[in-house]
Amino acid sequence: MTHHPLPTSRPAPRPAPGTPNRRRVLALAVVVSAVVHLMLGGVVVFALQDHDAWTAPPAPQARPAAVTDTDLAPLYAALNEALADQDREAFMSHVIGAAVDPLTLWWDNMDALGWTTAAISPADDEALSTTATGGEIAVVLGSDLGYAQTLTGEGRRAGGGDLLTLGSLYVAAVDITAAGPVISWWSPWGEPRPWDEELLSVAKEEGIVVAGLPGEEDLLAEVARVGAPMSTWVRDDYAATHGREAPLDGFVVFATEDEDPFMRWFSGVEGETLAWDPTGFAFAGFLPQGNTPGLDPELATGVLPTGGLVAIGPLAVETEELDLVLVHEFAHVLQFVDNPTWSTSPPLVTVEGWATYQELAFLTGGSYPTSGPYAVYLAECTAGEPPTIPTDDDLTGEDAGCAYSIASTIFAFAETQGIAPVELADVGTFHGLTPFGAAQRLGTPLSGEAWSAWFAETYR
Repeated sequence: MTHHPLPTSRPAPRPAPGTPNRRRVLALAVVVSAVVHLMLGGVVVFALQDHDAWTAPPAPQARPAAVTDTDLAPLYAALNEALADQDREAFMSHVIGAAVDPLTLWWDNMDALGWTTAAISPADDEALSTTATGGEIAVVLGSDLGYAQTLTGEGRRAGGGDLLTLGSLYVAAVDITAAGPVISWWSPWGEPRPWDEELLSVAKEEGIVVAGLPGEEDLLAEVARVGAPMSTWVRDDYAATHGREAPLDGFVVFATEDEDPFMRWFSGVEGETLAWDPTGFAFAGFLPQGNTPGLDPELATGVLPTGGLVAIGPLAVETEELDLVLVHEFAHVLQFVDNPTWSTSPPLVTVEGWATYQELAFLTGGSYPTSGPYAVYLAECTAGEPPTIPTDDDLTGEDAGCAYSIASTIFAFAETQGIAPVELADVGTFHGLTPFGAAQRLGTPLSGEAWSAWFAETYR
C-alpha cells in the first residue's frame, strides 16, 4: 500500500501534494465512523439519532421523611483528595465488600493507561446524600485516561477549570459505618466500558495510547505504530489552521478485532446490529458536577459532552485503511474538545463532512480532489445528477460511504467561496448547525443550490 509522505517537522501540517492511490481513494469513500457522546441521562449516538433509546438514569431511592439523610460530602471530598494525589490506598480505605474488586480494576487500568488526574462526582443532586442506613447512588468517575485534554474554545460550555476528565456513569451502594459512609458495591450503569471489563493491555507511541483486551497485543502495537504519525499530523494541522497548539498532546484509542466488544463499546448494548459497518467511532465522557465536594478547581465541570476517545473495530484493520480511520476519528476528538456543542446531536453533515474532509486533506496534501479516481467515485455516487444535502438518514444508511464523501464536498465548495473550512466546522459543531447554517452565522452565506450545481459541474 502506497502512503503519501507525512510531515517531518512542526508546524507544517500537511504533506506535499500527491496523486491518491486509486484503491486507497475508493476505500476512503467507505471509511465510515460515528461520534458517540455520553450525556447524563443516557447515551446519545449521533450516528443513530436514536433519541428514543436513551437509557434513563437510575431513579433515586425513596427516603422516609422522618429519617435524617446522611451527607456524603465528606466521602466525596476524601475520595477526590485521594484521586488528586493518585493515592490508591487512601481511596480504597473508603471502599469495602463487593466494591473492592471493580474499583481495584479501575485503578489498575488507569495506571496502565498513564492517567494524571481524575474525579468522582454525584451524577445528580440526589447522590449528594443517602438515608441514615445507606442506599444506592448514581456517580460519575473518570480520569484523563493518559492524555490531558484542555478546553480552549472561545465560548466554553463548561464551568470550573480547563482540564477535562472523561467519566463514566456508575451505580454505587453506600453503607453507613461508625467511621462514616463507605462504598460497598459498584457497577457500571449499562454495559461496561473497556476499562471496566478486565485488565487492559496497552501499547504506547509518541502522541498515542492504545488499549484493548488481553490477547490482542499485536493489534494494539500496530495501531500505535500507525497512529503515532496520524496523531502528529492532526495536531500539527490543528495548530496551522487555528493559530494555536492543539488542546491535547495525544489521543487515547481502544482497539479490537472482535466485533462483539466493539459494538458493545459503540452502543452500550450487547448484540447491537446496524444497517452499515462502522470502522471506528469517537465518544466523549461525563464531566463532574460543579457542586462536587473536594473537586480540584482546575477540572472542568458540567453536563455537556466534552473531550473524546476513539474506538477502532475489526473493519478498520481488515480494509487496511487504519491511517485514514484514525485521522477521521482524531478530527472528531479535536472538534469536541475545542468546541463542545450546545446541541446533543449536531447535524451529521457537519461533523462527518468535516472529518471526511480532513481525511482528504491528509491523503492529498491539502488540495481537495476535483479529478482522478476520487472524482470519478463522487460522480458515481450521484449518477451524474446534482446532489442534495445529505441527511442524517443518508449518513447512517446503506450508502453512508457516498453520503460522507458528498458531505465533505460542502467544505471544499466553501473554500472556493472564500470561507475557511475549519471555521465552518467549528461554528457548525459549536451551535449545532449544518455547514450552510454555519456560513449564515459567519455572515458569509452559502447557497445549497450553488453547491449542488458546483458539484454537478465538477464531478461529472
